[in-house]
Amino acid sequence: MKIYDSLHKTINDHLHILNDRKVLDREKKMNSLNNIYDMISNFFNSSNNEEKENFCTFFLENLYDPLNILINDEFDECRIFVLKIYFLIEKNLNNLLLDNILFKKLKNEDNFVFICTSRLKEDENNKIIEEKEDIRLKIVQFLYTILSRHKNIFINSP
Repeated sequence: MKIYDSLHKTINDHLHILNDRKVLDREKKMNSLNNIYDMISNFFNSSNNEEKENFCTFFLENLYDPLNILINDEFDECRIFVLKIYFLIEKNLNNLLLDNILFKKLKNEDNFVFICTSRLKEDENNKIIEEKEDIRLKIVQFLYTILSRHKNIFINSP
């Protein structure tokens, strides 16, 4: 787990910025998200399969909640960037993302898939909660990607 200690130390300052409700500066948040994205990307480029599997635990303990909070953030750019991070993880972890990250937490309020689908629903005034078309599209693309993978697993299972 030494690799994760190092990753956590480098990501920790950026997590602090994302978690701090007093930080309203969009550029700071975007910079932190960009750095987290780069660090995760570098990790995947240099890690083996076992390290990738262990990444799920690291992600759940350190990144899952801050990123999920940003799905509902007021800054569109932050929400889009969080989805970009999830796409990166999905691309590199394949089914591990489904099994160990997205569906591991069963409580609705902190389940990533529930948060995303909630953004696509209508409120009591029949107004779509997520008004931004580009964010809705990213959410739908992500959900389509994971559902397609899940369908392929189901079809190919004995």
